[in-house]
Amino acid sequence: MHDELFRQQPRDDAALLKVADTVGLNRRAYEACMEDGSARDLIRREVAEATNLGVSGTPTIFVNGSLISGGADYQRLAAAVTEALPSSTAPALK
Repeated sequence: MHDELFRQQPRDDAALLKVADTVGLNRRAYEACMEDGSARDLIRREVAEATNLGVSGTPTIFVNGSLISGGADYQRLAAAVTEALPSSTAPALK
């Protein structure tokens, strides 16, 4: 389901149901989950939290609570991790 959702990017409930059918999910269980609404509420809360944190897409990387914006090549990520570690335990990342 995960792979198909990313591949198809469905925009409404009908399209989501079509993806669920395509991958062979139990339709009755899927519809019950959608009607319950708790998963949708959780997703909305998580999207709001991500937006508040400055996340605008995936993947997004945080190191020690700091957003590494603009993508993170190895050098930027290694520098951020090294900076976040206490100096007594910071290994040299190469």
